[in-house]
Amino acid sequence: MAIPQMLAVDAVGKVASNKSTPIVLGLVVLAGGLASYFIVVRPVLQALNIIDSEDDKSEADIMNLKAFDPNFSDPTKVTLSATGAKKLASDLYDSLNWYGDKENKIYYAIQQAGTNHNMSVVSRYFAIEYKQALSAFLVENLNVEEMSKIKDIVNKF
Repeated sequence: MAIPQMLAVDAVGKVASNKSTPIVLGLVVLAGGLASYFIVVRPVLQALNIIDSEDDKSEADIMNLKAFDPNFSDPTKVTLSATGAKKLASDLYDSLNWYGDKENKIYYAIQQAGTNHNMSVVSRYFAIEYKQALSAFLVENLNVEEMSKIKDIVNKF
């Protein structure tokens, strides 16, 4: 039993005398620290709303568009009927579901609104009917490219 212990002590002694050992150990500790931050710490901080997540940033970007602010519309500039606004809100909600996303239907519904004031009314009806902001719904269900296309459509109003 004494021989394996002597071999282990001898191996540890050789590793400790190696000049590159502190650098390798430092790199391992650094990599472990970075991995634990991005895998464990950052998601927890985002879940606690201590730091912003990418979804929060995307929602803030889309909320900066007047079209998705449910309180923006001026009644004198709205050309969409209440029935039409409710229909577009329903179309937006129904276009994203568990059995298949239909992004083109979203784009079409937003284009049908035609103006920031009309889209604001649609956003209001969406929030009333589905108890969620339209902007949050879109951010949760669409990727960055799809959100960019929506921004492009709205910026053409």
